[in-house]
Amino acid sequence: MLEPRVPIDFGKIALEVDDKTHVWKGDKQIKLTDIAVGDELLVNLAAPKLGSRGRCTDIWVGAETHCLATEQQRKKHTTLGR
Repeated sequence: MLEPRVPIDFGKIALEVDDKTHVWKGDKQIKLTDIAVGDELLVNLAAPKLGSRGRCTDIWVGAETHCLATEQQRKKHTTLGR
């Protein structure tokens, strides 16, 4: 018999950050302490170490920043694919 799945509460997860973690709002880098409760975050995680979810390398704050990051990544991939 299969065990019932417990849904993940994505509203409350801990991210492993360090002095190399970049935080972006718009096209500017901001401090980690500038993130406010309720901010919508998009994160990039480095490959996890044993017993870890992975280190957070970049955090993009706000929907507009998410769109900007997506656009920049698409341009990079398009350029590399030529």
